[in-house]
Amino acid sequence: MKMVQSSITLAFLLAGADAFAATPECKGHTGDLAMSTLLGLSCSAVPAGHDPTAQFSCENADGSANVIELGQPGMSFALKDSCPKKCGNPCAHAPTEDLPAGSMMRFKQDLTMDCPGAKAAGLCEFDMVTNWFCGESCRSGAQWDECSFAAPGSVFMTMNSAEATATRFCARPWPVEGYAYGVTDANCTDVPATDSSPAVDCTADGVADCMATLVPGFIATADGTCPSSIRQGADCFKDRSPLDYGSTQVNQCPSGRRRKLSTQADPSPYEYVTTEVVFTLSASGSK
Repeated sequence: MKMVQSSITLAFLLAGADAFAATPECKGHTGDLAMSTLLGLSCSAVPAGHDPTAQFSCENADGSANVIELGQPGMSFALKDSCPKKCGNPCAHAPTEDLPAGSMMRFKQDLTMDCPGAKAAGLCEFDMVTNWFCGESCRSGAQWDECSFAAPGSVFMTMNSAEATATRFCARPWPVEGYAYGVTDANCTDVPATDSSPAVDCTADGVADCMATLVPGFIATADGTCPSSIRQGADCFKDRSPLDYGSTQVNQCPSGRRRKLSTQADPSPYEYVTTEVVFTLSASGSK
């Protein structure tokens, strides 16, 4: 009888030890990602669980994971993997294999842009959507690394700097309705160069006009305003990091910019993102 009691006591002790055992380390990610916002679906706007009144929520009505379809075979992701913090997923994972070549090429509308081609073109370093769906080519099968985008001096951070965004804004055919850049002065007369004066060319260079106005006039300073602002800083070009695209995963990075999230309700028309694709988001299951 004593032996039986000892066995029972030992069993309870072992069970108690298991109850206090350390939680297995997550090999994926636990924070919300910026990628969702770049696809037009911010994690902050996604309700946890199932919300029948929302366009997208973490779960379908039957409790299954809501999967977002991007219109190409194999090109889908569960919101619990892109927004694990919001959806209550203790450990999320990104694809570790490449999307089928045909799907990626149709998505990019470029026959050279299968995943190896996208890597060769440098897209893995700044295009989060490409990096997500090209797990083998971009990450050698490793898990998602938000920190690689947030690191100071990374391609993503450089392309999302205020100066780079202003340059993209100006790099367009001018004139554009509503802007004075590239508008030729009707009173201007072309004059050839002489010994005493330079030539006058009345053909307006819209790109040069735009850049001369925006840099440095509309580049935000440390306080979030800029010298030429007429909207209390809302019309300034600002450096943007994954934080500004709703990432909470970036807070786990050992280094990187820790700037305050933008307080603008609507992004400035100047703030262009680096991922330029056309697609329709659709959710799996019923709402």
